[in-house]
Amino acid sequence: MRLTVDFSALHAAVRKMGAENLRPDFSLEKNSGVLDPIDIALSGEGIEVELKDVNIKSGLLSYRGRQVLLYIQDHGQRIYSVLEDPEKGNKYHIANCRKLVEMRERGRFERYVATNVLTGSFLISGMDYYTGKEFKGEAALKVCKYCLGHLNYQGYRQGSRSLIFSQFSIDDFFAAYSSFFPYMPRRKAGDKDGAYTDDWPIISGQYKADQGFKCELCGVDLSSDKKLLHTHHKNGVKTDNQRSNFQALCVDCHRKQPLTKECSCAMKICN
Repeated sequence: MRLTVDFSALHAAVRKMGAENLRPDFSLEKNSGVLDPIDIALSGEGIEVELKDVNIKSGLLSYRGRQVLLYIQDHGQRIYSVLEDPEKGNKYHIANCRKLVEMRERGRFERYVATNVLTGSFLISGMDYYTGKEFKGEAALKVCKYCLGHLNYQGYRQGSRSLIFSQFSIDDFFAAYSSFFPYMPRRKAGDKDGAYTDDWPIISGQYKADQGFKCELCGVDLSSDKKLLHTHHKNGVKTDNQRSNFQALCVDCHRKQPLTKECSCAMKICN
């Protein structure tokens, strides 16, 4: 959509101040770079880490410059009860609370999962009591209360602790401390995980038509078999529909891209 804005009054005021260049070059287009593999992993299933590999910055948890949450994924034979009632699950950590300090001091370096997914849903695993096989699922685990106290988050020590705990939002928490870290999560709570925007078929179809239904890498013309041409999200974020983030690719070229799994082209839905 093209916007028309009248800057005549502004230009007149600038002239009075003696400025010469009234039309500096600028662009409103946002560059869409390829996501670092670390960011893709952290915003997906997470990365297994040990406490000794997690850095502390102003009391917050950091992994390679990224603000993260830590939680123990393995829930053993409690897996089913936790899936039914997440309150019974392992709490996730947002700060270097006394529990984590104690674990470090005791040399307890269990395998934690570092993540910065903002949806509040965590991938957990456990052992099926009857079959002895591993079972996985997702649960809305709860935040560690020691962490809230350590940071005095929203006045936790003096305020209504139960209310702050029950209304805690990972999205709001990350936003509150965004200035502490050079990298921040690209996905926000409410984003459709693994899904495209509702208008994706129209956007994708128009982009492929603009490219003449030709693969932008190998040049093959697929105008006679358009279903074999996909619109690839170069940075792997399926909700980032800037045209600079698109690339029309044949099925073969598409599956060879480094972010193929993230773009779900293997499922042939990004067409």
